Amino acid sequence: MILIFPLLASSCLREEADNHPKVPNRTLLFYMAGDGSTEGEIQEKTDALAAAWNVPEGNRLLVYQNRGKDYTPRLLEIGKGKADVLEDYTDRKTTFGQDLSRAINDMVRFCPGSDYGLIVFSHSNGWLPSGNYGGGAGTRTVATDGSMDFELRDFAHTIPDGQFRFIIFESCQMAGIEVAYELRSKTGLILASSAEIVSPGFTPVYGRMLERLYKETPELTEFANDYYEYCNKQTGDLRSATVSVISTAGVAPFREFISRVEEENVEHWEWVERDKIQHFDRRKADHLFYDLESYIRSIGTQQDINRLAGLLAGAVLYKAATESFMPGTPYGFEVGEHCGLTIYIPSTKYPYLNEQRKLLLLFSEHQE
Repeated sequence: MILIFPLLASSCLREEADNHPKVPNRTLLFYMAGDGSTEGEIQEKTDALAAAWNVPEGNRLLVYQNRGKDYTPRLLEIGKGKADVLEDYTDRKTTFGQDLSRAINDMVRFCPGSDYGLIVFSHSNGWLPSGNYGGGAGTRTVATDGSMDFELRDFAHTIPDGQFRFIIFESCQMAGIEVAYELRSKTGLILASSAEIVSPGFTPVYGRMLERLYKETPELTEFANDYYEYCNKQTGDLRSATVSVISTAGVAPFREFISRVEEENVEHWEWVERDKIQHFDRRKADHLFYDLESYIRSIGTQQDINRLAGLLAGAVLYKAATESFMPGTPYGFEVGEHCGLTIYIPSTKYPYLNEQRKLLLLFSEHQE
């Protein structure tokens, strides 16, 4: 009996372990933040995800809807043709950081042991601080719900290190080197756009997106190409797209490189020949999102240009852009250069933005 009992106990333990529910292979958190202008689009995207659901069992898709001050946030789980409510949050958090933190915590609570990806849909303007899209015009930062803005540094601080295998921004102008560097410890890969994302964004290719993102090795570059090819087949202003896939492991050398090139070659910011540098925002002048390679080519030496080529090869896994961007709208523009990363060039017209730039990890004297 003494000899038999350990065998029986071992068998019982094995059976108990085998009966444990299997953890999901991958969980995606789709964080949707909106205001009055995107309220309907948030529901359309949620419905489109449910209609497109084509993923093997064991994978999960959660949608956190934060639709603005007139709605309470809620957490949904997407299935084939349905969206079930997991949590209805009657209390609104006072900051975006608290809101996203709750979404992440509940993602882990409902889907423990998974690996995770994050998709963000909202109005956005990259790293720019709230209310400063130059000249005092309001920015939308990383996300907005109409009553709160979510700035890049707060967004990064909210996400635990290594939490997400990838982050996808279905939002405008998030392919900045500032963004990639700030998030380098939070995720391995970023999919983002240098310019705006023209509505309906990724919605028409959600089926292909879900299929690719739930592969054992997520196919971000293939999905980025799916999106670009879809846009490139459109006509008129709908045929407008920029998309990049960025490896955050490759962005570390950019801090020293950009600092050195600017220190050695820029004596006065007003002397930078901005008119010769590719931009990606639809402003009449005084642009805030410039192509990084075009910028370095304008201010740097041939040695700097050669060095940048090597850095970009290690950081930008995929890039694509249509040859023009919304040419039928005011201040639409041609796309002659697109390296996959943008940068803000300090301007004497925007001293506050210049100071805020110095607080980003890419430019800060104190690394975290």
